[in-house]
Parts: sequence; structure tokens; C-alpha cells
Amino acid sequence: MPVLATCAGMILLASDIAGQEESYFGTLPMTVRRNAYGRQLGSFHTTANANGIGEISMTFIRAPYVAEASPEVDVLATVDDKIVAVKYGNQFAEILDSTGHTDEAAAVRAEVAEMEHTVLTAGWDGSWFRRAYDAFGKPVGSKECTEGQIFIEPQGMCVMAGIGRESGQAAQALKSVEERLDTKYGVVLHQPAYTSYQLNLGEISSYPPGYKENAGIFCHNNPWISCAEAVLGHGDRAFEVYRKTCPAYIEDISEIHRTEPYVYSQMVAGRDAPTFGEAKNSWLTGTAAWTFFNVSQYILGIQPTLDGLKVDPCIPHTLSGFTVTRRFRGATYHITVDNAAGVQHGVKSVTVDGKPLQGSVLPLAAEGAEVNVQVVMG
Repeated sequence: MPVLATCAGMILLASDIAGQEESYFGTLPMTVRRNAYGRQLGSFHTTANANGIGEISMTFIRAPYVAEASPEVDVLATVDDKIVAVKYGNQFAEILDSTGHTDEAAAVRAEVAEMEHTVLTAGWDGSWFRRAYDAFGKPVGSKECTEGQIFIEPQGMCVMAGIGRESGQAAQALKSVEERLDTKYGVVLHQPAYTSYQLNLGEISSYPPGYKENAGIFCHNNPWISCAEAVLGHGDRAFEVYRKTCPAYIEDISEIHRTEPYVYSQMVAGRDAPTFGEAKNSWLTGTAAWTFFNVSQYILGIQPTLDGLKVDPCIPHTLSGFTVTRRFRGATYHITVDNAAGVQHGVKSVTVDGKPLQGSVLPLAAEGAEVNVQVVMG
């Protein structure tokens, strides 16, 4: 199971959260400290070296860090001696393979397979993935619940991890999102909204229906659904989800949205709220980073791997093509994608500096090199 190790992804997957009795998914053996750098006034920007990737730019806004990680968790990056990025699961196994630790890689993959089986059985509710089990062993995000029957987080995260892709459960989960959670202003966190305080759930049920964590539209995790749709090759749907919260596409509803038309907001009032579509807390969100990740690696499909850049676009069929300049490990790649075929997904051919390439992973170029890439979808 590939692990996303930033902000909400880090908190959701950590086995322990400092100062908090309960964890969420609890699949990543580490302890995370929430809001570790203080509130918004403590925000800062820096650069750091990421293991296997190179120097990357980092912006911290109420961000967590890893206080403690198990030995099997691979540390990707630190800032001021604090762990800020990790890999675990299949991604960790890939690193082990590349460094010759094949026996350990096999053991990691066995653990991944066991986790996937658990998610597809105990974590499957019939038409979507369950959110969690509470302290009393009762499911959260299940048709067994009177409210809060389906949540956005497990649908996005599980499908991004490839869970249920072959069995059809991933596609069914995203269909349930479209049918039950989607609105004209974005995907809400859950449905139905909580109408009374739930002792076993706490804060999420304390907000009015349609606001904040109680069935609001959190811009931060809408990209998870867009990424998940791209994983399944649904370019039209991935772009549709992206557009609904993207400032560039919603300026014409500014009188409803009521925040700056050039920036993401933390949340938008959901359909249960009397001010449906009204945004709150502009700037206070990790949405921009997640959207960049979604657009660059899932929709445009330019993905960094251990072996080189992989080009695997998943775009709306109406997009005839695009160009991208990507700097990767010291080289600059000029990538032109031709979608005259009008497809949503699929690479027909790749040419690198005029020479045909087998597959879609661009070989690593020398530092300082300029590489011209032509990709034909079909």
C-alpha cells in the first residue's frame, strides 16, 4: 500500500498520534505530532533533500512531523532533525529491491498483501470502503449507521493505493462517491450529515450539518477523488472533480463562494447547509499542494519513479494534447503529448530525442541534459 506522507495523509495513516488516544487508519507504524509547527503564523518555506528524489521545495502550514518511526519505515526527508516525509509498503519494497535487499522486499510485500486483504474484507461495506471502527468495535462509514454512512477519505485513499482495482471494488467505491457525495460545488466529506452529537465520534458531529467536518466540502481531499479516478483511467471524471473546487473555474460564482477568487479555501458549505456553496477559511488549507500533485502526477501523468520519469496521462477526451517542461534529477525534459485520438487514458507510443522508446518510463538523462519527448495517446 503506497503511503502518502504529508499533512492529512500522514495523520490519517499513522498508527499513533501524539496527544490523541485514537488513531484513524493506523496502517503506518509511526507516531505523528499534529500542528507541530504551531498555527498559521508559524508557517514557513524551506528546501530539503529527499532521499532518491533530490532537493525539493517544502511549505509548512500547521504541518505535522513524525516524532517516531518504526525501523521498517523509510525516512525520505528531514527538516531541522524532524522527520517530515516517509515511504512505507510497496514503495518501500521498491526501494529495497533497487538496493539489493530482495528478501526484505518480499517480506514487506507479504505485509502489504495482508493489509490489502483486510481492507477488502473488514474494510468493505458492500458498495464502498468503510471509514473506520470506533472504540466499541462498531463500523463508521457503513450502511449499518443511521448517519455518516459513506466517507470520502477511504474511497480516495484506497483506490489511490490500487486496492480493489482488479476486483471491481475500486470502481464501485468511486461510483458510490459520485452518486452519494458529489455536488455541483464539490465532493462532501460524508453523507448523511450528523444531526446530533455522537459520543463515539466527538468533534465531527459537533458542527452544524454541512459545515466543516460534518459533511462540508473540504477542498483539501477533493483531489484524492480526482487522483483515484485517474488511477482507474477516468480522465473525464478526474478533470470534472478537479474543476469544481479550482479557483480558475469558479470565478463566475463568486457571489456564492464569497472568498477571494484566486485562492483555495479550507472548506465550502455542503448541500446540508443553508449557505450551500459558500467558502470558508481561504488560504488555510493544504489544497494547493494536493492539487499540484493531482494535476502534475495523475492528470498530466508525469510521475517520478526510481527508474526515471513515467508518462501516463489521464485527461478529458476533449483535450487534444499538452506540453510540459519537467526538471528531474538535474535534467530538463520537454514533453509534448498528442491526444488527437480523443482518449482519456493510454499511451500508444513514446519517442525520446527522435528514438522510439519501449514502455512509458523515460530513461534517466545526464545532469544538465535537455531531453525532447513526444508522447502519442491512443
